Amino acid sequence: LDLRRAGAGRRGEAGVCNVKVSLFDANGKQVGASVNTDANGNYQFTGLKPGSYSVVFDKATLPEGMAFTSANQGANDAIDSDANAAGQSHTFTLASGQIDKTVDAGVVAAATIGDRVWLDSNGNGLQDSGEAGKSGVSVELRDNAGKVLKTTTTDAHGNYKFSVEAGTYAVAIKTPSGYTVTSQKVGANNAIDSDADASGNLGSVTVTAGQNVTTMDAGIYQKSSVGDKVWFDSNGDGIQQSGEAGVKGVTVTLLNEKGAAIGTTVTDASGLYSFNDLGPGKYSVKVAPVDGYLFTKQNQGYSDALDSDVDSSGKGAQFSLASGVNDKTHDAGLVKAASIGDRVWEDSNYNGVQDKGELGVDGVTVKLYDGNNVLKGTTVTHDGGHYLFDGLSGGSY
Repeated sequence: LDLRRAGAGRRGEAGVCNVKVSLFDANGKQVGASVNTDANGNYQFTGLKPGSYSVVFDKATLPEGMAFTSANQGANDAIDSDANAAGQSHTFTLASGQIDKTVDAGVVAAATIGDRVWLDSNGNGLQDSGEAGKSGVSVELRDNAGKVLKTTTTDAHGNYKFSVEAGTYAVAIKTPSGYTVTSQKVGANNAIDSDADASGNLGSVTVTAGQNVTTMDAGIYQKSSVGDKVWFDSNGDGIQQSGEAGVKGVTVTLLNEKGAAIGTTVTDASGLYSFNDLGPGKYSVKVAPVDGYLFTKQNQGYSDALDSDVDSSGKGAQFSLASGVNDKTHDAGLVKAASIGDRVWEDSNYNGVQDKGELGVDGVTVKLYDGNNVLKGTTVTHDGGHYLFDGLSGGSY
């Protein structure tokens, strides 16, 4: 028997040297010693008895990144590849005196599967410009039955790659401690979305020899928190100062980007509150009014950690929360509400003094203006000429 060629089926396609080749009889017993292909990819076994044989090309000795091509293609056995993905040829029968030069093995660049694990800092499920890769993440390559075939870790840029034979595989990441997988399959561009489900499974993919799949991505992020303090702004300047106490038991609501309530809490004995385990996104807070108090001036001073962030209704502006952020800057100051009022009476003796027995006048309209002559309220005297404007913030009236 004279067998030849590992990877040189057509003119111009070079042979592959130093591939280990072994010959086996019909009982699966190795015949003689293994040989290596020469510089032209040729090999041979000689001095063989008639009988049935098979050849095994050792895939472990293929050049790095190479795999066996598809077997038994076309009708010409002289130029096709006879090795399957494992390097095993079909069984053939050798007659007396026969020289068989058709048991070949073609190799091609191995298929690759991979891409990137990245930090989805805004939690939108897409790889945006500037979002960094996550290094050191464990990635598993599995077969159809879920058996782990290979394991690797992402590099400094979050990239990973598996070299594989043609076939169907599944990929999964082991989500690092303290991280959560982002939204799956967002948008229509598979090159920049995240393919992982909540458990880190990226799904399955079928590859052919030489194919490079570079769309198996996974976005992860760290949970974040939002909160801070509701306090008594005793001097009404809109800034938290030493000695100004927190307010216990105030209800605070967290709103999502669309303004829908997604969480409610109450302030503790120190006036502090917090919403935890939040994903990246856009949020706002709403502080419930407290009887007898108004919200102080908004956004005073230069420190966002010390000012009051809510408007006169108790609602703060919408803000963006990134991955892994502990945002403790959303405060609300309260000031004691002021009031203005007294009585309209009939000055019977016209002395300008409320004397005993002089009656109040009901039904008189009273209007309140601020220091800029802007009307702030209207009421009517009642119950003996009395009127009151309450719930007022400090200022000129």
